[in-house]
Amino acid sequence: MTPSTSSRFRSGFTPLQPARTTLRSVEENRIQKTHWMPRRLGRVVTGFTLIELIVVIAIIGLLSSIVLTSLTRARQKARDARRVADIRQIRNALELFATSNNGEYADTIAVLASDKFMPVEPKDPSTAASYPYDNYTDSTRGACVVASGTCLFYHLGAKLEQGAAAGALLADRDLDAVAGAGPDGLSVAAACGADATATAGTDLCYDVTP
Repeated sequence: MTPSTSSRFRSGFTPLQPARTTLRSVEENRIQKTHWMPRRLGRVVTGFTLIELIVVIAIIGLLSSIVLTSLTRARQKARDARRVADIRQIRNALELFATSNNGEYADTIAVLASDKFMPVEPKDPSTAASYPYDNYTDSTRGACVVASGTCLFYHLGAKLEQGAAAGALLADRDLDAVAGAGPDGLSVAAACGADATATAGTDLCYDVTP
């Protein structure tokens, strides 16, 4: 019995009639053989060209550099804010020390912590070093030691990272260095070291005095 047209196309697992070759499938096979393009589920697999990949990588690199630059500046700003806060804390402790010691200022910052005028000695957030400091007889900055002299003046500083971008540098002392451990208020050197080239517009040292 010859199966009817409806029975030949009924549902099942085994095809009852070979699939017909269409012009579209012939064209796809020709393209695949000619261009060596793999097929998946009857379609040509596509991808990025080398130029497209280079452009994408370049854009990602540019965006990454912008983000890293912004992040670096934000971290510098945070460290500078910490330094300024530390200097102000030390300054307050120095005044408390002077009030308890006939107006004299401590020989070192560590003394302020050991004598309980502050909880601990603040250190630079990048180097963990003590901030540059020294005490003097008076504003002429003659050498002085509390045990054998009258130390009525001091010079304290911290090197910042952002220069003119840090507003604190617009209101600091900008006092040049003298012999001793004190800072150079006009300096771009590490730890506010002595510097003969920096000016009030270029220095990185945030310094204070009484």
